[in-house]
Amino acid sequence: MKLSGKYAGILLATLCSAQAGAAPGWDVTSFATSPQDAPKIVAAMDRWMNGAGADYPGQVTLYVNEADGNDPATHTIIVTCSPGHW
Repeated sequence: MKLSGKYAGILLATLCSAQAGAAPGWDVTSFATSPQDAPKIVAAMDRWMNGAGADYPGQVTLYVNEADGNDPATHTIIVTCSPGHW
């Protein structure tokens, strides 16, 4: 599997920045993208979840921010992991 460009960077930064330790870890990353690039985000997440992410010991969830006030972010990725898996 190959992820390239800014979408791979966003996904890897999110996964690598999640908390380590004995307690459940989680991380939230929000970012902005253009409407025409939104399907590329979903495709990159699908490729990762069907490849290397298949063995990930937690959950990775992609949200679309539809109503978020003045925040320019269009998407949010939330990563969770069970204790002892980092």
